[in-house]
Amino acid sequence: QLSTIYMQDSESEKALSLLRRLRQMDEKLAKVAEERGFTSVYQGLLECCADVSNQIGVCLMRLGKGAEALEAYEEGLAALDKGKPELSRDSVEGTAIVNNIAQIHIGLGEYGEARALLRKVVDIRGRERGKNTAEYITSINSLVCALVPLSQFEDEAISLLRENVQRSKRLLGPEHPLTMKCVFFLARIDSSVTDEHAADFSRTFATVAGVKGRPDLNGKRVAIMRLLDCGTRYECRLCKSNEGENDPKATFGLKLSNLIIENGTKGIIHDLVSASHLNGKKCKILSYDRERKRHVVELLYDKETKFRVRPENVYALLS
Repeated sequence: QLSTIYMQDSESEKALSLLRRLRQMDEKLAKVAEERGFTSVYQGLLECCADVSNQIGVCLMRLGKGAEALEAYEEGLAALDKGKPELSRDSVEGTAIVNNIAQIHIGLGEYGEARALLRKVVDIRGRERGKNTAEYITSINSLVCALVPLSQFEDEAISLLRENVQRSKRLLGPEHPLTMKCVFFLARIDSSVTDEHAADFSRTFATVAGVKGRPDLNGKRVAIMRLLDCGTRYECRLCKSNEGENDPKATFGLKLSNLIIENGTKGIIHDLVSASHLNGKKCKILSYDRERKRHVVELLYDKETKFRVRPENVYALLS
């Protein structure tokens, strides 16, 4: 639980240290359980080892250590392979790790490798859990991220997303954050989309902060154009002036965490863990707390409810 809190607060180094200690403990206990013939306990501990290895990989990715993250993910899959066949890397339990490995390949531009892994994830989750689940909907979104960069798969990507939007609306409702994310992705690649939620996501402005690879961008005002890479980045354009005139040639992707969205902008809260009841709620950005690196927001329909939220937990909407 403490490592989860650290991860939510972007303290990945502290979380990583705790998780590595936890994995060592699980491995020792698993060995004892195996030696003493406690089969069910052994199987449970193998699952714990796999889950912790997956979390270690996530921490390492946040720290920019992709190679080490891959090693952690492989250790997690190896732990599952030691157990019963229904708990192998080809099981539903293994798909979370396989999906994360695919995200590394997407980040490296290795879309062919990512596509093969994600098709496997979609197939396993659809077969074992059914297509009318949030897990399956998320899998389709991830697969589309590997299809879109390759023009020969554009028609397939649009078809999958159209089905996914309808599936999510039917299962979760039109206001659910996962449904909105599906609509955003579809609007990104299909100009014919006229969904009211897609229309809601439009250009707004922000200031760049904390970019290490391009420090020249820090402090610059940009226009946010659309979501990229499964909702983890924005496509942005530099503003020629404070009035918001854009330079169409200066387009680039930035992480949500590297943008301070302008005050007064409306947004949608998403992917909160400890306050998950707020996910999907529309909010208004009031200010930015530079010390805590959080936006101060209020709920759009409950102005008495004000709180701080990380930039990566707010999707900007038309202000």
